[in-house]
Amino acid sequence: MFFLIIIGILLVILGAFECLKYNNKYSEYKEYTAEILGFRSRFEKNESGEQEYLCAVAKYYEGDKEIHADHISYVPSNRAKCQRGDLVRIRVHSKSPEIFLYSEDTDGTSAFGMALVIGGLLTVVFHLLFRLIYGG
Repeated sequence: MFFLIIIGILLVILGAFECLKYNNKYSEYKEYTAEILGFRSRFEKNESGEQEYLCAVAKYYEGDKEIHADHISYVPSNRAKCQRGDLVRIRVHSKSPEIFLYSEDTDGTSAFGMALVIGGLLTVVFHLLFRLIYGG
């Protein structure tokens, strides 16, 4: 009878936990302004030939110390977010100062967690509406 409500509530709880875990993970990262120095590139073969992938290399300062860092991943060259010489906001974990993420990539919350929360809420609401309309 209340099985779907219990499932919905569990989905909301799991989603909230996932969002909290995501926010805690990135709370350990420090934000810096960095200059894009250039890109590392690699080529991969696919159905249509070869595709170039780029990894941004940035320079930022921790106090007086200049640090060079690579983006965490390679992206197709046509999807690069910046160009050489651009100033960008990055986030860096103190245990891996040579790897960075773009700040906007860590903003917000977990998409998976939010999907669980919304799915759980919709499950509860639709179940209650169904019971209200059709009785039972």
